[in-house]
Amino acid sequence: MKFAISASLKKFLNRTSGDAIGIAVETDRVVAVRTRQRASAPPLFLALSAQPAASSDLNNAAFWDKLLAPIGKPPARLALALPDPPVRLTQINVPEMPEAEKRQALTFLVSEIDGTPPEALVCDYVDVPALRRPSAEPPVYCASARLQDLRPLIEAIQSSDRPVALIEPVELALRRLSWWCEAESGANALYCLVNAKSSRLVIANPERFYLFRYSRIGSDAFAEDAAGAAMALGLDIQRTLDFYDGQFADPPPQHLWLVPPEPGLAEPMIAALEGELRLPMRALTPEPLGIPVQEGQELPLAAAAVALAASAGALGRAT
Repeated sequence: MKFAISASLKKFLNRTSGDAIGIAVETDRVVAVRTRQRASAPPLFLALSAQPAASSDLNNAAFWDKLLAPIGKPPARLALALPDPPVRLTQINVPEMPEAEKRQALTFLVSEIDGTPPEALVCDYVDVPALRRPSAEPPVYCASARLQDLRPLIEAIQSSDRPVALIEPVELALRRLSWWCEAESGANALYCLVNAKSSRLVIANPERFYLFRYSRIGSDAFAEDAAGAAMALGLDIQRTLDFYDGQFADPPPQHLWLVPPEPGLAEPMIAALEGELRLPMRALTPEPLGIPVQEGQELPLAAAAVALAASAGALGRAT
């Protein structure tokens, strides 16, 4: 099994032709998207498939057969965006050292944190960029998983000749949304991926992943009390922006991109948040991603899957 994260995070891979499938997994649902790489444009959306999923389903080859059958025979490049668990993304400080040694050191550090033996872990990392104050032990974002959690899932997917080319936490996959969202190449953006019970906040561009945060405010809270939810989520967003300003030397995000659980929620959520934030807000809708409007209810996971497939396609052509 290849647990490939840092290879795709070290540089921005050129987009080339070829099909790829991105699969985004949450605790109760899985969305798979097939895209086609294009040399001079964002990847082209081809098909989408979604299935409700219990944790036990993910280790069942029949579940993956059912999910992937509607989107055609899988190509060699298939990528997974996984939540925590099984893949955990944490910030860890580690001294400067060669890449291979750093990965080994991180494995031992993660082992000390969660009590799992080092030989039972798989780890990879991406450096934290553009810090205002250099450190003797600079931070990295470390993605880790227990082999006993990851191996059955990978074996179930690969049982029908579906090799997995790339695995990432959902948060890292989101950085590639700027291929569709930001007109200015390389511009930083803040992405707010909203689920029913919570939200993910990510500041990134395709080349750099700056930070991630979580909020306990989701779309259910807006349905119950829009003003109160907007105040609480707006505070979490503002704290994220303030932390960025204090830690990073690169220009701040120019927009907040809201990725709601369904397109109809975008306008009322943005209207409620406008009184809490000065940052211009836009909603990511299905159309820019090429996703049919009738599939809009799958938008949060579909957005992550499309972004991940784009990277898998480029990775497959580059290796």
